[in-house]
Amino acid sequence: MKIKRYFKVFVVFVAAVCVLFSLAVLLSCSEGATDSVQAADEPDGIKESGGEAETADRNVSDWTLMGLDARNYANNMAVKVSDAEKDWVHHHKMVLKWNKIEPSQDAFNWSFYDNQINARLADGCQSILILLQGEVPAWARDPSYGDLADIAPPLDWGDWYDFCAAVAERYGSVVDFYEIWNEPGWDRDSYAFEKFGLCHFGGQVETDYLPMLQLGYAAVKEQDPSGQVICGALINSMDQEPATRGTELTAQLFDEVNRPGQDVSVEIKADKDIVAERPMYFNYCGAWTGGHDVLGANQSAGEWYFAEGTTRDGFDEWICLQNPGDAAIHVDAVYMFGPGQGANDLRGYDLPPESRTTIKVNSEVGTGKDVSVRLTSSGDFIAERPMYFNYNGVWTGGHDVVGANQSAGEWYFAEGTTRDGFDEYLCLQNPGDAAIHVDAVYMFGPGQGANDLRGYDLPPKSRTTLNVNSEVGADKDVSVRLTSSGDFIAERPMYFNYNGVWTGGHDVVGANQSAGEWYFAEGTTRDGFDEYLCLQNPGDAAIHVDAVYMFGPGQGANDLRGYDLPPKSRTTIKVNTEVGEEKDVSVRLTSSGDFIAERPMYFNYNGVWTGGHDVLGARGQDVLEASGVSDTWYFAEGCTGFSIQEYLCLQNPHDEPVNVDLTFMMIKGEVFQRSVELEPKSRTTLNLNMLIGFHGSCDMVAAHPYKMPNNWGAYYSALVDVLRSRGAGQEVVATEIGWPNYADGCPECYDQQQQADALSSWGMATLVGAGCRKIWVYRAIDEDPGKSWDGNYYGLFSYQGVPHLAWDKYKQWQQGNPTYPNLPTSLP
Repeated sequence: MKIKRYFKVFVVFVAAVCVLFSLAVLLSCSEGATDSVQAADEPDGIKESGGEAETADRNVSDWTLMGLDARNYANNMAVKVSDAEKDWVHHHKMVLKWNKIEPSQDAFNWSFYDNQINARLADGCQSILILLQGEVPAWARDPSYGDLADIAPPLDWGDWYDFCAAVAERYGSVVDFYEIWNEPGWDRDSYAFEKFGLCHFGGQVETDYLPMLQLGYAAVKEQDPSGQVICGALINSMDQEPATRGTELTAQLFDEVNRPGQDVSVEIKADKDIVAERPMYFNYCGAWTGGHDVLGANQSAGEWYFAEGTTRDGFDEWICLQNPGDAAIHVDAVYMFGPGQGANDLRGYDLPPESRTTIKVNSEVGTGKDVSVRLTSSGDFIAERPMYFNYNGVWTGGHDVVGANQSAGEWYFAEGTTRDGFDEYLCLQNPGDAAIHVDAVYMFGPGQGANDLRGYDLPPKSRTTLNVNSEVGADKDVSVRLTSSGDFIAERPMYFNYNGVWTGGHDVVGANQSAGEWYFAEGTTRDGFDEYLCLQNPGDAAIHVDAVYMFGPGQGANDLRGYDLPPKSRTTIKVNTEVGEEKDVSVRLTSSGDFIAERPMYFNYNGVWTGGHDVLGARGQDVLEASGVSDTWYFAEGCTGFSIQEYLCLQNPHDEPVNVDLTFMMIKGEVFQRSVELEPKSRTTLNLNMLIGFHGSCDMVAAHPYKMPNNWGAYYSALVDVLRSRGAGQEVVATEIGWPNYADGCPECYDQQQQADALSSWGMATLVGAGCRKIWVYRAIDEDPGKSWDGNYYGLFSYQGVPHLAWDKYKQWQQGNPTYPNLPTSLP
């Protein structure tokens, strides 16, 4: 069966919801160190033939087991070892090679592995672990990996997903554990490859393995939700010392903020209308700290505008394009410059289907330009424009906006200030062929003077920048209404040194209409955060606004407040004062009259990254009316890692729970999905770094202790400590453990007694004593004498099926292990 390439895994991730302002939630998970394996517990249920977990819960995550890696079981152990000895093997590991199963695209050959699994089941089997790995079939290989393409990521990531999904669909009824690739840390720049030519992964583990894990996880969970997905062993050294060696890659890649990053776009589909915002905090290129936040786009479109943008010294401008459709599209860009900066520049970009594309504007148009952009396509897409800066060489930060998908003759900004430490600008784009005149009404805070009226002429196809501080003077809180007989686009960037301590900048595209209802999904009054609401009443009559503050889990009941807005005025509310400290806050604002609402926030994120961000709210008619489209939200920008922390804030304003599907579109072409449920009238925060990174893409983590057995337990403990220090609570399981009994041509190098000792007090006892509860021994039977790839023999039995001394030690462990119900005696 060909798996549909939409990569949808319907797994509820309410438990994966992470509190917003933690870089890593340290999960306490005891490994339960013991001197001996526990006695048998009450047996758990077994898997149904369809692959779903029984109601009785076959919860293999609670099991204690010792398995055996039996290669070619049907033709070796099944026929060479007596039934009395085979009865001691309850848990099996087997390797599934992609090229053996799918030699031609979409043509699956299951006969060999069906035979292997059925032989295990017929002999009595309690669980099976399958290792999914290459060789990559010739038809799927990426030639850019050269001689290592057979063990590298495929050209089309969807092919890897299809393979994993097909395996889980066929074998999910009897398989409990799925390990994704063998020892990916031994890649093309590892010590093992450099020293010995030993390479298990032809890509770069730092950048290429996470996509394989993400897609393998999604594919398995779609077909076998109860299956346990294991992250491959991230060893990268041949010399595992207990304290340091061999854990470096795990420490790096499970650091979800500072690991090598992934660019990601998100599509959100809900079964009721919701509000979605995406805050990000960063240390851009290790130099400019800050954060930005946007309200998502609730529809794709064939046209997008950005009035602001600059490639001046100290500014890096990017455009992020998301194509959520299933067909490739072409996007044309017209870059419009400030006065005297040259003629408009035209460029074109091809967007693959279900993809994220990133453009660095500095590289496209050159430096020293003030840039407005118009993007058009015959197909629909989404556009965002993040910018990072060192403003005037002193204030670092970044801001981001989703573009305007239409020009208009009217624009509003509720926020704005010219107080000390704030520089405010208005950026106006005239994309038309004729000059237009724009009138501005500046509305000030209480006691700051009468409204101020100004007028501006905009040349055709141009960008105009206004310094609001110069227009209205210092120490004003400023709302603005801009109108024209012609259509244009307006943005308002601001740069600041907030209270003389937190520097940064924020930017919004204006609202082109007022409304009686506004929503904000994001907001917090936690330590280091100051949150405000800026409300603009552009009308001739006073109005009253009611606010419902909705908090994060366990933070108390919703809070209701009311505010009176004078006519043609700007009102500022400090949310910290309204609701108290240490709250995660979503807000709903309503009035019988129309108004505009923005929410600026200033912060010292985790005490290290200072800045601020601001969004215009979601209008009520976009949220709750049946004709609205806000059951769908898009974010073209997004990045996890690279010293960037990304969150998703989801607000459910309804009295019932809402189910939400999140589809992630990555820059390498991977597409996969996660699902969440939102509680009624609530604020939910997802830590995307964890949700889609290593933390959220595996149920367990593989350890491969090897070499000196006296280090096994200490190495295992060091690996657990590294994961816990990174906030990872996954169980660490030893999916490969063993010690050669002798070397081909050098029997004295290793002997059977040493192998037996390794599986008893010398090695295995230290591993179990360190808390390891799931161990698979490598391996069952020696290879044909003289044909071992590295000259060593690893089996517990000779090639003829005669047990070595270590076999008795294996049986001793099994005598103390729990027993569980057998799987069916054959595949369904």
